[in-house]
Amino acid sequence: MLDGLPDPQTVVTGLKRAGVHLAKAGYEIAAGIGAFVDEIVNGDRDDDEGREGPVRIDVE
Repeated sequence: MLDGLPDPQTVVTGLKRAGVHLAKAGYEIAAGIGAFVDEIVNGDRDDDEGREGPVRIDVE
């Protein structure tokens, strides 16, 4: 260690781990935006086919 600086290999390993986390976060953000847009586009449908969540059953 030179003058309190970390080992270069440690820095490279840390940057690789950070890159993986940023890639995962980017994927989750893209998936969230996709789900939001899908709900906006298909949210006013009358049929419930393909939608997740509870199913409404009308009782006579």
